[in-house]
Amino acid sequence: MSEALFSQAAQDIFDALGQSATFTPLVGDPVENVTINTDIEVGPQPVGESQVWDQVVAIEYILAEVGKEADPGDTFLIAAGIHAGTYTVGAVLENDNRFCKVAVK
Repeated sequence: MSEALFSQAAQDIFDALGQSATFTPLVGDPVENVTINTDIEVGPQPVGESQVWDQVVAIEYILAEVGKEADPGDTFLIAAGIHAGTYTVGAVLENDNRFCKVAVK
């Protein structure tokens, strides 16, 4: 599959299933109308010297729309819908240089 075709398919999926958010880095200008997917997952969370399993709210976005991997403390503002609110990035869960998924609170 060509790179352009894959990129367009990814964008189409995010446009159809995602929602709009504003990404605000700790340093730099906000990026409006970033298409994101939100997900609630169960995964290990570090607690002191051990780990516990807990629910994690994750936001996935197309890296090219934001221009960088989100850093801890950066925020995503979702203005409407069932996930409306401001979410602060805690950690990067995945980054394959096309999509980035971050754990948020």
